[in-house]
Amino acid sequence: MKRRGIVAVVAAAVAMAAVSAGPASAEPTTQQYKDATGTAKDLYNLYLSAEEEAFGWANASLSSKNQPQLYCPPKDLSMDADATAALFDSFLTSHADKDFGKYPTGLILLTALQAKYPCS
Repeated sequence: MKRRGIVAVVAAAVAMAAVSAGPASAEPTTQQYKDATGTAKDLYNLYLSAEEEAFGWANASLSSKNQPQLYCPPKDLSMDADATAALFDSFLTSHADKDFGKYPTGLILLTALQAKYPCS
């Protein structure tokens, strides 16, 4: 898994708070992600990438305790921000009949990862 600097993640979180419209929230909604453009979209993509990495660390912790993982990606998978955003966007497109707008991006990203990399 690729290492990212804590400074970049903290900066992204601060920037997300600055660009997020509406009431303060611990995490942006899928609708906010879909509505974002330009620099704001880049920040959302960085945020998604940080979430994907956090899920990867959670998986590593679960695996070390011989517990079921959240999702089961190939061992050699390394996702950057662009790949994570592409997976997220593809999931939203393939489920366009669902209204995921009010849900946190992390929940939908985890659902997308589980759909793409199910555990057998």
